[in-house]
Amino acid sequence: MDGEIEEMNWVIIVAVLVLSFPVWKFFERKVGRRKWPAVQVSFASRLKRILGKRVSFYKNLSAREKRRFEFRVMRFLQNHEVTTAGTRINETDLALVGASAVIPVFRFERWRYRGLDEVVVFGPSFDRNFAGTGEEGRVVGLLGTGDLDRKMFLCRDALRKGFAQEKDGDNTAIHEFVHLVDKMDGRVDGIPKVIIRRQYVLPWLELMKRKIGEIEKGQSDINPYAAMGNEEFLAVTAEYFFECPEKMEERHPDLHKALRYVFKDPD
Repeated sequence: MDGEIEEMNWVIIVAVLVLSFPVWKFFERKVGRRKWPAVQVSFASRLKRILGKRVSFYKNLSAREKRRFEFRVMRFLQNHEVTTAGTRINETDLALVGASAVIPVFRFERWRYRGLDEVVVFGPSFDRNFAGTGEEGRVVGLLGTGDLDRKMFLCRDALRKGFAQEKDGDNTAIHEFVHLVDKMDGRVDGIPKVIIRRQYVLPWLELMKRKIGEIEKGQSDINPYAAMGNEEFLAVTAEYFFECPEKMEERHPDLHKALRYVFKDPD
C-alpha cells in the first residue's frame, strides 16, 4: 500500500512539472524582455553596390575577397535579427550593420558570433535607459547586459557617420563589434582570447599599458577614450586600425603590427 502511495505521489509531481513547464517558459520570455520590430533582409542583389559605395574596407579587397565579404554580410544579417526603436532604417543601414560585424573578423574563415541574437538600431541617439535622448549621458553604442544580454544597441546616426567619415578613425559600430569579440571568452578586458594567440598576450598587455600612458600624458593622437581601460583601448584602436591603417602604421608602427597579429591582417 505504501508503495502504491509513493508511486502515486511521484506521478502527481511529474504531472505538475510537465504542466507547469509552458508557464515557466512564458514568464522566461516575458520578464525583462523587450521586443522591437524586426527589419526584413531582401536586398542581396543590391548589396554589392551599397558596399562598393560606402565601405572602404570592402573596396580595398580583391574580387574574390569581395564575394566572400558579401556572402558573410548576408549570412550575418540572415542569422541575427536587426530591429529598430524610435527610427527607421534603410537597406544601406542594414548593409552597414553587417559590414561592421564582418570587418573585425573577416580573416577568420569560420567565424560565428556567439552571444548575440539581435542588433537594435536607435535614432537619433539614446541613453542607458533607452529613452532616446540627445542630452547629457548620450550613448551611441552599447552591448546589452542582464535582461538585455545577447543584444547590441547602435545609434543610427553614429552608424551612418562611421562610414561617411571613414578616415577619422571613429566608427561606433566596429567599436561595439570588437567589444563583442572581446566578450566571447567570457570577459570584456581588452584581451580577446578567442582570436589572440597565447604568446602575444603578455606583449599586448605591456603595449597597452605603455600606449595608455602616452595618451594620459597627451603624447598620442589616439582618441583619449582609449585610456578608460584595456577594453576601450582595444575597441578604440581597432577603429583606428581598420579605418586608417596607413596612418597608424606611420605614427604607431608597434601598435599597427600588434593589431595585425590580433586580427590576422595579412602583410
